[in-house]
Amino acid sequence: MPARRAAPWIALALLLLAAASPARAEGPPGPRIVAARAEPTGGAELIVACPAGDSTDLSLSVDGGPFAPPGSAERADAPPSLTIIVERGAGMALAGTPHSTSADDALGQAELLLARLPLGSRVAAVGYGERAELLAPLGGDLAGARAALAAGLRDLPADPPAEGALSAAVGLARDQLRDAPAGPQALVILAADGPGEGEALPEPGDNTVAITVVGLSDAGEAGMRAAAERMGAAYLPYHSEDLAALPGLLDALGARYAEMIAPGALLRATTADPLPPGRHQIALKGCGGSAEAWVSASAAAPGIDWRLSALAGAGGLSLGMLVGRLGVGGWGLGVGGRGRTPTPDSRPPTPGRGEEAETERGARRLPEPARPVYRLVAWAGERRITHEMRERQCVIGRDPGCDLQIDGPSVSNLHARLTVADGQITLADLDSGSGTSLGPGGPRLVAHLPTEIRDGDEFWLGPEVRVALRKD
Repeated sequence: MPARRAAPWIALALLLLAAASPARAEGPPGPRIVAARAEPTGGAELIVACPAGDSTDLSLSVDGGPFAPPGSAERADAPPSLTIIVERGAGMALAGTPHSTSADDALGQAELLLARLPLGSRVAAVGYGERAELLAPLGGDLAGARAALAAGLRDLPADPPAEGALSAAVGLARDQLRDAPAGPQALVILAADGPGEGEALPEPGDNTVAITVVGLSDAGEAGMRAAAERMGAAYLPYHSEDLAALPGLLDALGARYAEMIAPGALLRATTADPLPPGRHQIALKGCGGSAEAWVSASAAAPGIDWRLSALAGAGGLSLGMLVGRLGVGGWGLGVGGRGRTPTPDSRPPTPGRGEEAETERGARRLPEPARPVYRLVAWAGERRITHEMRERQCVIGRDPGCDLQIDGPSVSNLHARLTVADGQITLADLDSGSGTSLGPGGPRLVAHLPTEIRDGDEFWLGPEVRVALRKD
């Protein structure tokens, strides 16, 4: 009797085991349609993420009809979209790394990100202090975004960011990414001061946006770490009084940035025949599964192909830098270029200028004495180029928007940066292709690690371009 009673339970257990076994044998998840739209030719275009591999063996069905091979199927690298958020509070004017303020370090990190973005990437810039504000909308004008960030980090206020400003800034950043083309999405927050413990912060999202918080000061370390944890973000520091510690910090940041902004591997498939006007269901089989999407076709011209818009965005890089060079913001009149920057003497005085002061947090505020004028003399082949350095920073590179523009095969778009701070001048390589060295054939500088140089020193951009520093 007990055996007869147990038999049904054993049979039920075997049945459940048999039903569960296929689930354990399942392969990778199926395809995901990340974008679907009408084409100018009248057909439908699908951008597909294929976890099962990069196979282009797909079939499509329109409105429940038979499945048939697509009109075209090809691999496509989707460039990333990035939003950079910078703090605009009093903490950013304090020392973060030797010879540099947190604001200078923030701009250096932004340049590191922009220099590594692949072709066709889009970037937006957001700042927060008294309030959150959009500094540059999402687009392909990378130089315009850099100019907007540099302008946003000038003339910092004497107060920390207002409560709720960080949360509002993250909201603005996500709004920009919401309308981004198909591809990876990333958000980087560069800040020195952490929000208060009771301040509301955005909840972790659905992991479609990779978020990294970069802490730029020791005093705000605990607050920024806690904020990153509450937002479901990765946290990495970039602050130290020891120069020897900076290469390790930069290596960690570089690895994280490379992971965040790597192009996404996608498939592009189109229907074989044009679609009549109206709303249509497109079903897809392949990539180890199936997926569906809806497309609205009309007689009106549809949106621009995301690949063409990406190329147009990349072309905007040089144009935006050129416009920025003329003293107009990279994306609008609201961002002043370097040609419109007031001189230090014309700016209103700020507390602590010209003297070293202790803040409420006990951190050291860097003095801002009257800066000397440096002159750079560059030799590129038979050409001799001179530039008077009257700003706090000078970016050297091949792009027309650089402060010192040098057109040469060994010069990168953004090659090196000179910074005047605390009575000293430092040189940093901007992760250039051919490197920056302090002598012909000498060891290359570590990317983004400031190295002190003096009046009369010479440095090389790659093997062909020599630059001399002269103090007038």
